Amino acid sequence: MNEEKKQKHLEQMAQFKRQMERKTEIFAEYPEIRKFIQRKELYLRFLILFGAILYAFRGVMIRGITGGSVGSMIFGFLMGYGLYFIFLYACKSHQFKISALSGVLCICNFILNYTRGLQKIAAFGNPIEIYREALRVQPAVAILDLMPLLFFAFVCAFVFWMLLVPKNRKLAMQFEELLQA
Repeated sequence: MNEEKKQKHLEQMAQFKRQMERKTEIFAEYPEIRKFIQRKELYLRFLILFGAILYAFRGVMIRGITGGSVGSMIFGFLMGYGLYFIFLYACKSHQFKISALSGVLCICNFILNYTRGLQKIAAFGNPIEIYREALRVQPAVAILDLMPLLFFAFVCAFVFWMLLVPKNRKLAMQFEELLQA
């Protein structure tokens, strides 16, 4: 059994090495694809790190305000940011359709969650007036609730950059085709 696992692992490593060599060849032949992929990965690293910091800071602040346990803070972080992390990490895929679908799912998930929250707030009155009053009385709480909107804006900008800019879409599809060849 161990021999089979070792053999499978060696095959996977060889396949990974071949793929890396192929990527190096493509990047040497097509510098615009290399530049696009590097920029895409840089943006994704920023989004993943920024989202993690934002949600961790938010969890620490909420724990400080409510006096909750560390376990509940960690659970809240994982529930709040976990799915976004999965979608953003999936955007790193070199398959254009998977990458684009993951970005769109990230946006849809955020809209769904925030719409539910706004509906709950709307049960008590106009959400804009409620936030205005919350900013006046408890600015930290209102800012904590609005912080994910900044993250959402960055994710939307990235997904639109990837999908709606024809040059980027073309380069992503071209890179996928060259990797498969």
